[in-house]
Amino acid sequence: MPAKAVTALRLVRGAPSRPHVEPVSTGIPFARATVMRPEQIAVVDSAGRRLASDATPLAYWPDGSLRWVLIDCLVDRERQSRRHHSD
Repeated sequence: MPAKAVTALRLVRGAPSRPHVEPVSTGIPFARATVMRPEQIAVVDSAGRRLASDATPLAYWPDGSLRWVLIDCLVDRERQSRRHHSD
């Protein structure tokens, strides 16, 4: 079984607001040879449930692996954090 690379991104609630869903976009860097295809990337919540998301490659390493990826997802303000995992 191949090793699993994990990149965690924790979103912390700022000022109090009514519960709502909002879009979040962020760039995530990956080490060389860690992730080869955007399909290997998943966004999950703190309970491990997969969320709808999109991963767009922005830059590649010379070996063809992903160097920078733009992640877009919808975040539910009811939840305190989200984590980003790559398989």
